[in-house]
Amino acid sequence: MKQISVLILLSFFIGCTDDNQNQIFNQKNCLSNRLANPTPNDCKSISTNVCEFIYIGSKRLSEKSKDLFNEFCFGPKSQIVFKDQNGNQLISIVDEQKFVTYRSSITTNFTSPDCKTICLDSEQAVWGIESKRFALEISLGLNINFDATEEYSDDKIQTTFVVWAKEGNSKQAIFIFPIANGENFDIIPDTTNIRLHNTIDINGETFTDVYSNENLNVNGLIRKEKVYFSKALGLIAVRDSLGTLWLKN
Repeated sequence: MKQISVLILLSFFIGCTDDNQNQIFNQKNCLSNRLANPTPNDCKSISTNVCEFIYIGSKRLSEKSKDLFNEFCFGPKSQIVFKDQNGNQLISIVDEQKFVTYRSSITTNFTSPDCKTICLDSEQAVWGIESKRFALEISLGLNINFDATEEYSDDKIQTTFVVWAKEGNSKQAIFIFPIANGENFDIIPDTTNIRLHNTIDINGETFTDVYSNENLNVNGLIRKEKVYFSKALGLIAVRDSLGTLWLKN
């Protein structure tokens, strides 16, 4: 009888382990084969009274890029725990999660009579957290480079992660991280405004190939938060406006 009980318990624990492994695996593919919810924010809604309007088509996010958005697996009201170097915990709450259609557009030579508005219909995944020390929004979408011309060219379109620092109803982009070109080939981000850390120690843990906005000194940048991000792990850590470094647990 005792042997039967042991076997039942063993089968129960094996079953739980398999479920947990599947849950962990599934957290890496939360956007796979998912369709964006339609919104009215498309190229048709742009006013074309001022500049010449140029529509360059529609393009979806690649499945490869969607699989990199691990944070998206945590839905609204989920808790994300961060720790400082002393082990103090900071609880953040997921307050935003959506996958929608949207437009990417730029206007060239805006003050000139020859100005042109170039627009691409696409889709965007958005995820946000809020805590007592910082509030962030991370978006994944397709963006048109500012050096684009009216001729459609895949090298003018980039799949990009953007991290926004939020306060109240306002937000500011503090970290822009392009990961692929219009043909879905991996690209090496320009380190003019972001910094590559080949190796970095964050609160006692070592990470490789991490990018941050430590050297971002753009005029008019109000938000002071620093973020540490990698293509493999997504958001790794945040340094709040007071200078405390918080590592995602």
